[in-house]
Amino acid sequence: MDTPAGRRSSSGAYFFVSYAQVPPIEGEEPRSDPLVDTFFTDLVTHVGRHATDTSRRLGLYDKTLEPGRDWGNAVGHALSEAEVFVPLYSPRYFRGSWTRRERLLFEDRLRAAHADPARHIKPVLWMPLPPGTSTASTGAEALGRGVPQYAELGLGPLCDVARTEPAGTYRDAYEEIVDRLAKQIVDVAEHSPIGPSPAASPATTVPVSLDVADFVIAVFAPTAESPPSGADPVAYGATALAWSPFAATRPVPIAQQASYVTERLDLNATVTAVPGAHPLWTQKPAILLVDVWQAADPDASPSLLQVLKGLPSWVLPVAITDGDDSGVPARAAEARARTLAMLTDAGAEPRLAAADGYDRFMNVMPTLVTRARRRFFREIPSSYPGRPRLGGTDSVRRAVEGDD
Repeated sequence: MDTPAGRRSSSGAYFFVSYAQVPPIEGEEPRSDPLVDTFFTDLVTHVGRHATDTSRRLGLYDKTLEPGRDWGNAVGHALSEAEVFVPLYSPRYFRGSWTRRERLLFEDRLRAAHADPARHIKPVLWMPLPPGTSTASTGAEALGRGVPQYAELGLGPLCDVARTEPAGTYRDAYEEIVDRLAKQIVDVAEHSPIGPSPAASPATTVPVSLDVADFVIAVFAPTAESPPSGADPVAYGATALAWSPFAATRPVPIAQQASYVTERLDLNATVTAVPGAHPLWTQKPAILLVDVWQAADPDASPSLLQVLKGLPSWVLPVAITDGDDSGVPARAAEARARTLAMLTDAGAEPRLAAADGYDRFMNVMPTLVTRARRRFFREIPSSYPGRPRLGGTDSVRRAVEGDD
């Protein structure tokens, strides 16, 4: 069956695109990067023109991952199928721990197969690198020989122009680079294949200690011993951190799904349950994941109201619903409305205060995380001993403003 990523099969894929996720712009909330999406679609098209192996998928990246799977394991599975790893180099890419782990995991496959990294890793200069950084040292310069616009601007800006320019020098340069890359990918995959082989998840499995954590993910939910009335008992576990509101389709704790998002944004997040979160979020930005069934429970709602009353402005609460509570739609809607009213009364922005279903949750998470960090750096008391001076370092500027 054809898909946006090409043909489905059990014989692997031609390539996997690795890129650094950019924090959302204030006021926007899309999880997707339109330039990366356009480039991926174009590369799939060009690879499809040259490919002869109909048993392989053409391309993979994070938006093609199979719904319902554990996010980290899904990325690991994609890395295990690809013949060629295509990293999109930018300043943020080289700083990112997630992108670094993706590459290291792919390199592990190459070592096990005694394969040549120079053939199976095809780096792309996506955005201009800092002054003094030689593109020759990254291996990305070879792709652009004879195309000066690539070395000058990077493929990302060329892609941006090509999206709106029907013809011209920059579009021609973009098409030349994409087609050149596609031919290289097909040549490697069809003449020097390594075949699908195991790759681990790039997600961190070791809990983040408090001394290195720079973000908090807090959970307000019950345990399986006392599920709230109306809720699906399957969603709860031995602790509040085991809460999986999307258990019917994605049996992964929501705190773990949230951790994947923070990792992609290069943050070290610690996960905790309410009420133990209070000492942490007085010193760190945070999000508060709220189970609407627990929040609407008459016995539990006073506890949530007490938490919300003293919530710092850099702790952003979000009410979570399955989005498919078809068994009790009226009660689910009532629980959602009551919870949303509590959150908005406490100052939460209605547009960001509820996530109905997994897709909405994953779309809104990057915005919540980024906004919480920006508020923290702008609003924490100047007397706080760990408070960095705004504008004092590049790392702080990036935390507040974001970059490429």
